[in-house]
Amino acid sequence: MRNWAMDSEMVKIQGQYNDVLHHRLYFGTNGAGASVIEKGDYRLFSNGVGQTEKNISTGSDVTLTEADSSMNGQNGTIPNGEAFVIVAIGVHLEIANVQATTPFTDDSVASIDVTPVYRVSPLPLQQAIKTQCTFELWRNQDERLERGNIDEYPCAFGSQGFAGGAGASVPALAGGAQNAYTVNPTQLIETNGMQFRSLTVFQVLQSLDQFYGVFKVLREIDLADTLLCGQLDFYLVGKAMTQYEANQYVANFTR
Repeated sequence: MRNWAMDSEMVKIQGQYNDVLHHRLYFGTNGAGASVIEKGDYRLFSNGVGQTEKNISTGSDVTLTEADSSMNGQNGTIPNGEAFVIVAIGVHLEIANVQATTPFTDDSVASIDVTPVYRVSPLPLQQAIKTQCTFELWRNQDERLERGNIDEYPCAFGSQGFAGGAGASVPALAGGAQNAYTVNPTQLIETNGMQFRSLTVFQVLQSLDQFYGVFKVLREIDLADTLLCGQLDFYLVGKAMTQYEANQYVANFTR
């Protein structure tokens, strides 16, 4: 999402509907402690960069960065003189079994270790999130614009599909030509789909409208002892528009 236009250089926006509003939720832990996504509602788009949310399965603090949110502290409010037309919605789910390594899960993680170690398949967790959770989009507290299962909002961003493998222990070669070593596998699931779900009716967020999304978990999802970690990325795809018509006159000059 490009920055909201807040200066005097206002021009009419033309072309494709390619702007994006983005919000991310983290879940899971690769350490000791409870990890349960409890039944309930989890707000989206209400907080922006620099604000703190929670890992939804552990409750640990997550300070949002530019990688997690495209909002700059607007608290889900469309700036004065702006509008956003939503033409498509996508949800991207990513899960990895990266035990004994350090993926980002909360603010306690300062360095990411990318060495994979296999333990369990992430497939059951993927199925639970896709089939037992929904996404809702609300405007001004009382207008629900969208509701559907996570699987109903495919996403065109991110790598798509499944990758996996089996570990192997490679023995030493005679004469010291090769030392013994171990190949650690990883399993990764990313979803949904290959393109965004285009809306039949475009949803318009007008100037000063307050909006938010809801990730609704309908049945508790217990991640205990799996050490699975992942993230959910929610995208509102559309067009950011200005309403500063007084600054949009064009003067035709002749030589």
